[in-house]
Amino acid sequence: MARMLDAIGAGQAPRIGNRDWADIFAESPELANIKDRISQMKTERRADVANNGPADEREFATPLMHQLRVVQKRTNLAFWRSPNYGFTRLFNHVVIAIITGLAYLNLNDSRASLQERIFVIFQVTILPALILAQVEPKYAISRMIYYREASSKMYGQFAFASSLVVAEIPYSLLCAVGFFLPLYYMPGFQSVSSRAGYQFFMVLITELFSVTLGQMVAALTPSPFISALLNPFIIITFALFCGVAIPKPQIPKFWRAWLYELDPFTRLVGGMVVTELQGRSVVCTPAELNKFNAPSGQNCGAYMAPFFERGGAGYIVNNATSACEYCAYKFGEQYYTPLELDYSNRWRDLGIYAAFIGSNLIFLFLGVSFPFPALSLRFEINSCHSRDTLTSTVAKHDYAHLLIRPISFSYFCSNYMT
Repeated sequence: MARMLDAIGAGQAPRIGNRDWADIFAESPELANIKDRISQMKTERRADVANNGPADEREFATPLMHQLRVVQKRTNLAFWRSPNYGFTRLFNHVVIAIITGLAYLNLNDSRASLQERIFVIFQVTILPALILAQVEPKYAISRMIYYREASSKMYGQFAFASSLVVAEIPYSLLCAVGFFLPLYYMPGFQSVSSRAGYQFFMVLITELFSVTLGQMVAALTPSPFISALLNPFIIITFALFCGVAIPKPQIPKFWRAWLYELDPFTRLVGGMVVTELQGRSVVCTPAELNKFNAPSGQNCGAYMAPFFERGGAGYIVNNATSACEYCAYKFGEQYYTPLELDYSNRWRDLGIYAAFIGSNLIFLFLGVSFPFPALSLRFEINSCHSRDTLTSTVAKHDYAHLLIRPISFSYFCSNYMT
């Protein structure tokens, strides 16, 4: 190389000859031959195109079904090789369900237990908070790899997004089972299959809804850092207007008219509460009884008969005495009726709740297919040969928070940048 530079005058030695080498090559027969060859290649190519018809202008070399099959297989393998992700998620579900089950272990049929059963059901609403914190970084790392491979046109956005959705389903099913069993049976909820099956479907839909919600938020935001800033707003809004923290009749009319109805947790809580309390007999404890005396010459049954005939809730412990002991609820449905919940709407609520999964998927695929330019996450690292190069690139793009567990730079390069 040094001799070539010296020969053309770019080195330390003076130039050989009195003419620039570029001028000599421009007038040489070699350059003329090269130009002739290029002209021949263009002519031959035009003839081939004219004879063979229009060229195949598909964006990807393989059809969509082949992309889905190959990418899905690879994504499933990637999830299987990430045991920390699946174990941590399952561990959180099981432990929180067990703690909740122990806190409300073997509930009785008292008046207070009605509210406690609603609190147990309300614990299902914490699942999105658990899942979003894990799904969003997982999606961001996968998207980073996809952007690196997108320029090669190996597979499209739909194959990428759908593979992540499908790969999460087995883990969602396992976590739903691990969460449902302690949460449902330890407090002593109704074990009839028609009731327990419905409640499990609600927990499973919540699991799938949370996963697709996390993926949708991650697809619409530039990084998990921004996603994490949105999560509290989403979770608090869902929990605040679902009818538990504030009963529906007490929600301000403006919010009740639209936000209460659009809240996915409204369908979750409404369906699970009526399924659990419908037909459940209430037996008040002595401290929960309202005691009063019937008018002279009347017993409790005769005195309270008009009240019950007009649809009054509750019951009298002993109708034959004048010292009345009144329990405010006789069956569980008398507790939730003032909340404007209806047992006949539970399957409607389940269907609407499942439809929210579809809306999440629509926004997810839109976010993948039409990303905002400002939200582009192209992780451009051309070389991982040095620690300094990787460190500066990660710092430049603010991706340090993606490394959710301590790993070496060589591990990061070998697993994500090769």
